[in-house]
Amino acid sequence: MRSVACWFLLAATCLLGSDMYPEPRFTDPDRITKLRGAFPKIDALFRKYAEESRIPGIVWGVVIDGQLAHSGVQGLSNREKGARVNTATAFRIASMTKSFTVLAILRL
Repeated sequence: MRSVACWFLLAATCLLGSDMYPEPRFTDPDRITKLRGAFPKIDALFRKYAEESRIPGIVWGVVIDGQLAHSGVQGLSNREKGARVNTATAFRIASMTKSFTVLAILRL
């Protein structure tokens, strides 16, 4: 009985929340050009965060209109070998898959 109630609650949440907020509509045709001016600032923020938090390696990206518009890297992927991080570096993210799964469900 408890599992039926949980499934019902999950289904109701997905159905009710899907149209609650309309997708953003951006009409400025120069938005990508304007946002490109912020990429150096974004890079500086991530690099500063990585250094202050003592993160050995980090990769970030900016998605605009569903396309990767910019990416950046900082640090090492393997400290012993001195291998640098690149945009294809695979990171072990522990149990973060739960958060991604919930986010995907909420976007339905």
